[in-house]
Amino acid sequence: MFWNAVIFGYFSFFSFICFGLMILLGMAVKFYSFVVEFYELCV
Repeated sequence: MFWNAVIFGYFSFFSFICFGLMILLGMAVKFYSFVVEFYELCV
């Protein structure tokens, strides 16, 4: 029972980190595309 809880805790923690990284990656891509559009407008 204890090891099942530990494995489940690690798995949920890992999936939470992956989810956060995916959100950060999506935000970075949107920000990058916004900067590129802004740069093209200026140039």
